[in-house]
Amino acid sequence: MEIEANVPKKDVVKGSCHCGSVKYQVEVDVKSITAYRCNCSICTKKRYTEFYAKPSEFTLIQGDDNLSSYTFGSHVTQHKFCKTCGVAPFLTGNIPELGGEFVGISINCIDDFTPEQMDSMPIHYFNGATNDWAGGPPKYSKYL
Repeated sequence: MEIEANVPKKDVVKGSCHCGSVKYQVEVDVKSITAYRCNCSICTKKRYTEFYAKPSEFTLIQGDDNLSSYTFGSHVTQHKFCKTCGVAPFLTGNIPELGGEFVGISINCIDDFTPEQMDSMPIHYFNGATNDWAGGPPKYSKYL
């Protein structure tokens, strides 16, 4: 008899850009999501609020040909956005301080999340402006 490990059940949630050209799904334990906000220049300007998943938990369903990518600075992240509507539903990256390769998914682009679910997610702040990913939150964060 095989004993099952005490692994949280993963839900499959679906997301998209505004026009629906880009669609994806993510395997995640919805009840344990922590949302993240960062004070780096692009996250501040786009007002990203995201959660993170491993690349193996993320599946692009459609729209790869309609995605464009933007990277800057240290080039550790690739910000993906829809060529039609301009919405940036996710980004990919590799930051060792965050555990290596990841997909950052905008909580606002998950079609299956209710406003109540998003509002109840705890928020953690990164000090990306100084690349201090493992340190504490930035001094100022209310504007994020």
